[in-house]
Amino acid sequence: MRGTWSCVGDEAGPWSEYLAESFINKVDDVLLSSSPGGFDPILCAQDVPQSYSLDGVVQEGDHARVNMSSSFLDHAFTVVLQHADQRWLISDVLCEGSQ
Repeated sequence: MRGTWSCVGDEAGPWSEYLAESFINKVDDVLLSSSPGGFDPILCAQDVPQSYSLDGVVQEGDHARVNMSSSFLDHAFTVVLQHADQRWLISDVLCEGSQ
């Protein structure tokens, strides 16, 4: 079921245009199967870190992997981007251990 979180559906937030349809569907599936107050599939955490750091970018053709870390101890994740229609879209977020 698409549109269960605040950036999609009829009342899409302005930043949802940067998300690939496949990623929107993935987040919807995760949120539908989890309990309230659970794991955030975008932040790869239960709480919101104070800060984030960009640790490197690897681009291969029309895909890029952006390695990120946060103010949490040993907290790292990868944002996967896909170039489509002359713009970069977030196509996945890989939490540490799933890369």
